[in-house]
Amino acid sequence: MNKKSIWKLIIILAIPCIIGLIPAPAGLSELAWVLFGIYLAAIVGLVIKPFPEPVVLLIAVAASMVVVGNLSEGAV
Repeated sequence: MNKKSIWKLIIILAIPCIIGLIPAPAGLSELAWVLFGIYLAAIVGLVIKPFPEPVVLLIAVAASMVVVGNLSEGAV
């Protein structure tokens, strides 16, 4: 991986972290707000292409499932 790809990856990883630190807007659950950050990062990843599209989307889906499993109500 070259430096350009590493910077693109850092940008994509920073987006959900920054969104997660911002309080959720009124009427939006914390889970929905975190998922918004993940999906926003996926869209940015599709635009700047640090990896091929299927890899970016697979990472986004996997991250979403981890978040839903950990933050959803009734999680063990």
